[in-house]
Amino acid sequence: MIPVVITTSGTGSRLYSYTKYTNKSLVKVGDKYAICHIIESYPISTRFVITLGYYGKFVRDFLSLAYPDYNIQYVEVDCYEGPMSSLGYSLYSARMFLQEPFIFHCCDTILREKINIIGENMVFVSKDPNYMTYSSITINNSLIKSFHPKGYSNNDYIYIGILYISDYKLFWDILGDIIKENPYDTSLSDINVISKMIENGTLFTYKVIDKFYDTGNIESYINVCNDFKSKYDILEKNDESLCFLDTNVIKFFYNNEINMKRVKRGNDLYPLVPKILGYKDNYMAMEYINGKLLSEYKSYGEIYKLLNWAKANLWINPDINHKYIDICKNFYYTKTINRIKSLPFLDKEINNINGLHIGSMDLLLDKVIFTDLYTDTFYKFHGDFILDNIMKVNTTYILLDWRQDFGNELYHGDMYYDLAKLRHNIIFNHKNITNKMFSIEESDNKVYIDLKCNYNLMKQLDDYNKFINENSYNLKKIEILTAIIWLNMSPLYSGDLSKFLYYFGKMNLYLAIN
Repeated sequence: MIPVVITTSGTGSRLYSYTKYTNKSLVKVGDKYAICHIIESYPISTRFVITLGYYGKFVRDFLSLAYPDYNIQYVEVDCYEGPMSSLGYSLYSARMFLQEPFIFHCCDTILREKINIIGENMVFVSKDPNYMTYSSITINNSLIKSFHPKGYSNNDYIYIGILYISDYKLFWDILGDIIKENPYDTSLSDINVISKMIENGTLFTYKVIDKFYDTGNIESYINVCNDFKSKYDILEKNDESLCFLDTNVIKFFYNNEINMKRVKRGNDLYPLVPKILGYKDNYMAMEYINGKLLSEYKSYGEIYKLLNWAKANLWINPDINHKYIDICKNFYYTKTINRIKSLPFLDKEINNINGLHIGSMDLLLDKVIFTDLYTDTFYKFHGDFILDNIMKVNTTYILLDWRQDFGNELYHGDMYYDLAKLRHNIIFNHKNITNKMFSIEESDNKVYIDLKCNYNLMKQLDDYNKFINENSYNLKKIEILTAIIWLNMSPLYSGDLSKFLYYFGKMNLYLAIN
């Protein structure tokens, strides 16, 4: 079996914010990471050589959880950024594991077809017209005549970042010589070596690929994401992500403290949540649950069933402690104030929303009796109790993506927060938000907001209120907390969504207390 080298050591700077918290090979493409699409395009018996550098630990830890039975060798690249870094240097660092014919597969190139090697030096190419972005080749009969830099228009094909090297000894010798001659050339790559080999008479064939996907720069990556649609409606964050594999789901947290708390809480909540199969500092692997998300479940009355199930199975074992009052104060009041202060657009705060003169946020918060929101009684809790995090499995429910703590309290939290999160999601449906089915317009110091809500869910608000009344819960408190949730979400996003959440939360807080 031909070994495959994948270079993940670079910083992925052309992806900007997408690689601020993770490696370029771990960006989401559909429901998996980019590197998953590459690895799974080869037989399971393939030996992989992975170069590590920028967030290299993330790559190693993820692959150990995702592909524990695969033969993967790792190479730590010392110069993966700075004046001596280059793709060529990363490749050369892996040479001791590749003393035989090998495949080089760039970590930002994805194919939907299997790679077929016929025993000769081979370069994989495409007839993509965007030659300004890629190196290219000209051909002579069935062989490559020459390589050209980006922007060369008189080409036959562009190079897509995959090649097979049969003459591996010559490849390594030439690459070593090039690095010695130009140690500070950060542009050195496989192309320099192949060009030199062709000049010296080495023959290279080529394989034309009809369609390839490039995740290496921001524009092409966005196009790839449009082609690889996700089956799940997730409001993605750059410092968190989910990777769906055949039998498990792996969750990434840039903050390893959050991850370890999730693991502890997951073990405590099991079997209400998926079984945790393994974990690393920044990853948690869970069993894949075959069911239907409640956000996609259309049966009327389901929310009422869910609430009664949660009361019997989740919101149990009350724990009374006076310290919980202080935790609520920090969680509902202090955090809200601090997050609102971080919003960049409030130097020009608008106080008229949808024709309602609401006044400033400071005056509005002064009217909230926050002490009525605090409690000394906590329960077992979820923490992000929304329809997108709840799976219907036969006649019961499985909870997904639970919160790591409640104000640093690991095993207990405020049941009212769960109730408010569910009410928030009935109104604020993630799929609609992902599809940008909200609007915000500013004019003459007034703001107008609107949001698409789902009829089936909104009709079940009657059932929600029925459950609240049957159990003598405080609906007004829930409505205030729901508005506070939207206010707290606002700084977590950017652009129109951030502004929408702020003014939507502000308006609903006004309506809840008046």
